[in-house]
Amino acid sequence: MASDRRRVHPMMNEDLKEMLESNKESLKLEAMKRVVGLIAKGKNASELFPAVVKNVASKNIELKKLVYVYLVRYAEEQQDLALLSISTFQRALKDPNQLIRASALRVLSSIRVPIIVPIMMLAIKEAASDMSPYVRKTSAHAIQKLYSLDQDQKELLIEVIEKLLKDKSTVSRTSLQDQIIYNYPQETSYKTSVDNMLSIQC
Repeated sequence: MASDRRRVHPMMNEDLKEMLESNKESLKLEAMKRVVGLIAKGKNASELFPAVVKNVASKNIELKKLVYVYLVRYAEEQQDLALLSISTFQRALKDPNQLIRASALRVLSSIRVPIIVPIMMLAIKEAASDMSPYVRKTSAHAIQKLYSLDQDQKELLIEVIEKLLKDKSTVSRTSLQDQIIYNYPQETSYKTSVDNMLSIQC
């Protein structure tokens, strides 16, 4: 089957797992480079999730970035395992590196479990006020995902939307405006546009 052909060979999987569970940062980094390379080639590396997620708290920034590249790709289909690392993702929202903060939010918003809605809501609100325009842009993309998970968050999300639409940075503001304009080019009512945007199921 095509899906089987896309899977990483079992022997390679074992080698990569061993490297990811090594005590040597250099081996872990090399393994993650290979894993991300396999994903880029269309290979299914989901079976490596348990070994990869163990490295999410690494102090090596290059390794951590690659781990988050992987997690953003597979968190939605490996939700039970991703849930076990929720506290680590929360801490990453405060990471000095903007790419890590944004990636942590993307991973959180990919976990489609109602129990973490309060965590997601807080993360989106804080990201909307982040000093980095890139992180604020990421919060704009997370809004619809949270709404599709819990529509009771609508009023709070509208507050975030209004805040982002007033953003001085065109990066985050334009990202949100583009979503509204692209989906509802004929809509003249701002409130209706926002209501419609939230109603998009992700």
